[in-house]
Amino acid sequence: MPGVGGVVTQLQAQVSTLGWRFDDLLLTSEANGGPRRLAISAKSNQQVTGSSLPSGFVTQAWEQWRDPQGPFDRASDGLALVTRGALPEFQATWSEVKYACGGPDVTLAMSRIRSNRKQWHVVRNVQRPSGNASDEETIELIRCLHVLPVDLQYVHSETKNRSIAQCRRLLESGDVSEAEALWNELVNVAAEVRLRTGTITVPDLWAHLRVRFGLCQHPNFAKDWETISRITSDQEARIETELPSGYAVPRIEKKDSFRAAVADNKVTVVFGESGCGKSALVKSVLDADFPLWNKVWFCPEDLMSALSATRQRHLPLRYELARILNATVNPKNVLVIDSAERIKATEFIVVSKLLQSILPTGTQPAETWRVVVVTQTQSWVDGVETMVGGRRPALVDLERVTGDDVKLALLHSPALGWLTGHEETVAALTNLRTLAWVIVASEALGSNDSGITSHTAIADRLWKHWTQRRPDVQALMMRLACREASFERSFELTDLDPADTVTFTQRPSDLPLRLNERTNRVEFE
Repeated sequence: MPGVGGVVTQLQAQVSTLGWRFDDLLLTSEANGGPRRLAISAKSNQQVTGSSLPSGFVTQAWEQWRDPQGPFDRASDGLALVTRGALPEFQATWSEVKYACGGPDVTLAMSRIRSNRKQWHVVRNVQRPSGNASDEETIELIRCLHVLPVDLQYVHSETKNRSIAQCRRLLESGDVSEAEALWNELVNVAAEVRLRTGTITVPDLWAHLRVRFGLCQHPNFAKDWETISRITSDQEARIETELPSGYAVPRIEKKDSFRAAVADNKVTVVFGESGCGKSALVKSVLDADFPLWNKVWFCPEDLMSALSATRQRHLPLRYELARILNATVNPKNVLVIDSAERIKATEFIVVSKLLQSILPTGTQPAETWRVVVVTQTQSWVDGVETMVGGRRPALVDLERVTGDDVKLALLHSPALGWLTGHEETVAALTNLRTLAWVIVASEALGSNDSGITSHTAIADRLWKHWTQRRPDVQALMMRLACREASFERSFELTDLDPADTVTFTQRPSDLPLRLNERTNRVEFE
């Protein structure tokens, strides 16, 4: 924002009823954690002379400055005069005066100004309408005064050309014709604000523009979006949408149900038991049916870090998550909260506030975000409903796959086709995660005469396959499994005992433990 600095958050027009003498425009910005405002008087002529500001402007400036009941804050606000075109003689002298008044020594500043005829004429012109203003008060006022020449009314406007050039930098295409269209749309929005609505915020303006234009990331949030993109890619990379044999269970009916739920509802909850393929179904449908939507995918640990003022810098994020998400450049977005059963009940209110921020109601922009919550059945029943803030989400209940699905999957793995004849074993494999583990370890399970007929026998054979019967590996797995069962999803590498660190480093290749390179934490597959 010109004059007072900071990043503009809001523009208002015709603000005399709010106590502003300069009521054409009022810009509000955010700087150093607090608001700053610039009240603007916009004129259609040159206004200034070679050595003076217009007397009406100066008189109103003193009235605004001295009004004890007015909104003007001397420490942070500014008053501006927008003129038609620049008068070089005045601009040169005014720049010298502003520079002279910027120092801390008022006495020295005034002595230098008085020694320069042109500068003194300008300052005396400001001081005279005040009646009895001291040198100190005059300099303080001048620090708050700003003259902004523009030539928008000229046939060949440099201000317009610079503005269109800025519009090109906002666009992914950088196309001149699209930049001109963006500039014209901004002019239309300004006219609407001046003649009808009176106010527009930058988030609302951003939401309005992203529907029509392909925008680059907002510069304030570009780095944060890079971080969120990395987190999302990391989460999606862990989700397998087909079994290790290459077979993908169709689940057509459930996919249709989820597809319709996301299209028609702001919040969708997908629930079922662990390992039944909830995340895989969500990813498959979003990738296939909503390819142009921007996806943000969080596990509970990253989500709670992003929502914590003290922990978000470790991701790293600079801004609050709600502000980042609302600054999206995509007209359609979906936030996936995976494994929501691991979110503590004490954190539900924080998540609820986030959802309220990105799923606005009333006259605010809607349809920008969809939210998908993936959770285990019991957790939804026990209180995850509180997290969605009283909203009525669409519910998609995902059961285990059928025995026929299991048999088809086993037939795609040549070494396991014999298992299709063992109904008890097929029933134990209707959990997709268990089925995937068995397919991966097919060689270890043997052939038809291996004697495996129960879930327990499968687990026992898998255990020996994973750990290679090594006691140190088995002990490490048991200790970490107890912690994981208490919803400690991952483990700091530096927290492991030295012996466990050695065991992990020398672990068998089939052991379902991995090191997350992004977080440097040990996790179960």
